[in-house]
Amino acid sequence: MADDIPFKPLVNATFLPRWIGRVVRLPCEIISRDGDILHVHACDGGEIEVELIEGTIIAGRIATFTGPAMNARKIAMMQYMAMPDDTDLRSKNLVIEFFHDDRFSEATGYALAPVNVSTETST
Repeated sequence: MADDIPFKPLVNATFLPRWIGRVVRLPCEIISRDGDILHVHACDGGEIEVELIEGTIIAGRIATFTGPAMNARKIAMMQYMAMPDDTDLRSKNLVIEFFHDDRFSEATGYALAPVNVSTETST
């Protein structure tokens, strides 16, 4: 059964470009909203845009968004999970860095990451 679950890597702003075109999970702090675009700080402090599903109501300031990486600085929301406002994003960032560390990435599954270093930011 576990083999049926698609791999959705946790990412921060640094590692998002490796996963363009793939579904990722982005833990972040919500900074502002402009219509259906959220401006967030990924857990490593980098700025990312999240394209919301039309009409989405967001509660809280800390969340994990799941969706495809559109480019190096944008994901399109498929779902989101609110987290408590006291969530320690620095700790989440350490976990993400561990998963992507070349010494451990094969064991964690993150070695599957295509090396896509495009910094394209167009929509």
